[in-house]
Order: sequence, then structure tokens, then C-alpha cells
Amino acid sequence: MPLLDTRRENDLLGSFVADITLQILSFVAHQERDFIRQRQKEGIEQARARGVRFGRPKKQYLQNYGMVCSAWREGRLSCRKAAKQLGISESTFRRRVQEGAEGTEEKRLS
Repeated sequence: MPLLDTRRENDLLGSFVADITLQILSFVAHQERDFIRQRQKEGIEQARARGVRFGRPKKQYLQNYGMVCSAWREGRLSCRKAAKQLGISESTFRRRVQEGAEGTEEKRLS
């Protein structure tokens, strides 16, 4: 942008104009970013009002969750093997066992 180029003329007026132009462009960019954030916030609020759920969908419990959990509690399965059989991570398995969500089909895994 020739207006912002200060390499050619090293005078005070050229630097002053370049600095002012840069400040104006920075202000406009900042304002536009604020408008984008505001529109995004409004869109999210409207989506939530319509009942849209954000985030990763929850995994359904498998039919054999209660049986696998019981085997783990009895010591016949390790936590890692139990989680692998259910197709979930070990941390998810531990969290759900701690929550006491054993074997109910209505409840879901995350």
C-alpha cells in the first residue's frame, strides 16, 4: 500500500500519515471482529432457544454394559479390557462406574 510505505520518504509528514492510516485500519478491523463476535453470540443464543445441542453426541450404553461392569467389579476383567469391550475409553468407563450409571439403557456414555 503506497500510503503506508515509509521507505521512500523519510520525512515527518509521510510517517505521520502512515501511522494515522495504520491506526484507522486497525480500528476498523477491531470493530469488525467485535461485530462478528456479537453476531456469533446471537446465533448461538437463537440456536439454543430452538433446542440445538452443541458438542459431541453421547454414546449409547451397550447391551452388555452391566455384565462387563460386574465382571470388572469382581476382578475378572481389568478396567482397560472392560472399556475396550464396551468401545469406550478407560477414563469414560471409570467415570461412569463412579457415577453409578450401571446398566440402564436410558443413561448414556460420553
